[in-house]
Amino acid sequence: MLSLSLFCSSQRISVALYDKRKLRNFFHKEITKTGVESIFKLVERCLKNENTKNLSNIFFSNGPGSFTALRSIKSIAEALSLSTSAKVLAVSSFAPLLLNQEGNYSNTIVCIKSLKGKSFFQLYTKKENFFSEKSILFHGDIQEVQNFYIKNKKQIKNLNLVTDDKNSLEMLNKKIKDVFVYPLSAKRIAEVCFLGYGSSKLDITYHSSYYENL
Repeated sequence: MLSLSLFCSSQRISVALYDKRKLRNFFHKEITKTGVESIFKLVERCLKNENTKNLSNIFFSNGPGSFTALRSIKSIAEALSLSTSAKVLAVSSFAPLLLNQEGNYSNTIVCIKSLKGKSFFQLYTKKENFFSEKSILFHGDIQEVQNFYIKNKKQIKNLNLVTDDKNSLEMLNKKIKDVFVYPLSAKRIAEVCFLGYGSSKLDITYHSSYYENL
């Protein structure tokens, strides 16, 4: 039983292939001038010499993120599903950061780097190992992320922040103590899907690169 996992953000793209839960292939690439078009080549490399009829699952991150990036990996997932009858599951890009964070925090702000120096960020609360949204989804610069943390810290003691970006970590560390970095990839998306967090609802959460609002 093969499972293909796809991930694409404003910074990097990656593809992972699993045989049951054992990693078989993994390819990743920083996004350059060619943009997300490289994802197609990575998928081709990942499935080379593989019988796609054995593909049972396709996982992909449905955002938040760039519309172009998310639309591309969703289209790939759906196209492969049509030709292989594989089941397609989507999961939030926030999920790996929430589930793999350090320490025992009951409240977490998740921050994922976006375009033009901005980030997606949202506050979650944890109860009995289940995370639920405690705020709406925001899209702003690193100063807005910092202000959001400081504002909530005044009301919530057991609070941390998890980001996928090392540069954001370095900037936030100057003002925030409980901040951690956890890089995202197709492997991380597969891990949370194997744990049962994938959904058959394939709607994507995105913003347009031409507009700053969601």
